[in-house]
Amino acid sequence: MKAEAIAEKLGQIQSLIESGDVVTANVLISKISYRNLQREQKLLLANFCRRSGQPEKALIILRPTVRPAEKKRVDATDSELLEYAVSLTYLGAVKEAAALYSQVKNKSLAEYSLYPAFNHIKVWDYQLALPLLRDYVQKTEDLYKRSIGQINLIQGLLFCDKGEEAEAIFKGNNIESFLKKEGKSKLLSNYYELKAQYCFQVEDWKQANTWVEAASRLMKQNSSVEKLFVQKWKFLIDLYESENKRGKEHFMEPWLKLRAESVCAGHHETLRDLDFHFGLKFQNIDLLNYVFRGTPYESYKTKIQEKVSKSLKMQLTSLDPYVRPLFRDKLDPTFYKLKDQSPIVDPQAMFTSSGTKVATNLVTLFACLNEDFYKGASTYKIFETVYEGEFFNPTSSPLKIRQLMHRLREFLEQNQRHFKVGNNENIYELVPIAASCGIQCASTEGSTARQVDFIEQIATHFGTEAFKAGTLSEKANIPLRTVTSKLKDAVESGQISKIGAGPNTQYKKV
Repeated sequence: MKAEAIAEKLGQIQSLIESGDVVTANVLISKISYRNLQREQKLLLANFCRRSGQPEKALIILRPTVRPAEKKRVDATDSELLEYAVSLTYLGAVKEAAALYSQVKNKSLAEYSLYPAFNHIKVWDYQLALPLLRDYVQKTEDLYKRSIGQINLIQGLLFCDKGEEAEAIFKGNNIESFLKKEGKSKLLSNYYELKAQYCFQVEDWKQANTWVEAASRLMKQNSSVEKLFVQKWKFLIDLYESENKRGKEHFMEPWLKLRAESVCAGHHETLRDLDFHFGLKFQNIDLLNYVFRGTPYESYKTKIQEKVSKSLKMQLTSLDPYVRPLFRDKLDPTFYKLKDQSPIVDPQAMFTSSGTKVATNLVTLFACLNEDFYKGASTYKIFETVYEGEFFNPTSSPLKIRQLMHRLREFLEQNQRHFKVGNNENIYELVPIAASCGIQCASTEGSTARQVDFIEQIATHFGTEAFKAGTLSEKANIPLRTVTSKLKDAVESGQISKIGAGPNTQYKKV
């Protein structure tokens, strides 16, 4: 394909993505052979792949430059580092992404603020994302890119209950007129949805419905998961507007319908949000507990605690230990309640009483799979959790995870008969073999006592000698992630001293 034809194709792809037609954009992307492109064109194509829902392909295109083979010397540009990192962010590999962001030399690049903000947003940490988003909006002069920053900024402000600042952005800029004029219907629908969210927060139900309808009309032009967002907000507005005029039974069917659509679309955060609001509206402590205990994001958990009543907050934080329910039918309205006869598995007992020494990475893998009740763990998340500090290779790393997963499956088959590991498009999750079962989750009470026990284990294994986190993990049979977290707490409390930095970091009992 000639240079002029390639440039024309890339221009068409950009226009399609910005108008929201990612399906056609992906058709055109598939017709371009990236291997013969110039570096600038590869970077642009990788950007389009990521934005059109193919971040894996973006990694493959840029990996020879960003992660070259040992014998090759290639210096990646800051723009290539940023694009590779944000593709990792989209896939959930936030640790490796953060490490790459730190390597960027030109800190004045606008994307240096935006992409790391996406890394925080991925784990719902909008408090850390907000200053980066504000900086990005101030830096960028491109109106389309600035609109992206402003829309993400508004979303963060609304999540952090900073409605007044969000309102000022709505009133003080021309996002709407620009997006209308340029035909950027995808971003415009996002903008209208955010206006609906703001009206929802201030309980202006009429205006909220108006903006939801405006977003909905634009969504009819595009096949997008954002249609689901619009339906969600319609439901939530109706749920809260009704006050006590209509009871739980009236909303049960639409709630279950939206849950089913969220599952089919693979949009687990919408599912989580639906359950939280339904549980909050009807003060359902079982459902709220399921959302609270099954959410790994601390900022989201904090938001739940802020929204519930004082009595419910006490129940959320005092119910300990907690048994995670596993259900074959996730769409059953009573999915969050275990039956009395449902078997309960204690992972700690399972791993310690198996009769053989269990590899630490299997324990870490299981903890990763058991972390989030709403969505399985991606190959990317598992890799950076289990193989901390290693770089993900799109070609070889998935095989490495599949081999490790095979070992875990064999262990589970030999040591219990209640759940197994399921796999769907490189997303792994725990699924019950029978109708339902429960998994004993780690206790949240007695953390001080457990920290004392942790220090005693260090004394037993090392005395006052220096040691590495990985060595302690192996000797004490504790997941590396847990060891790292406990060592951090011990250093902060002065019980342990830290020696060095990076891969050579060692610790020593004070």
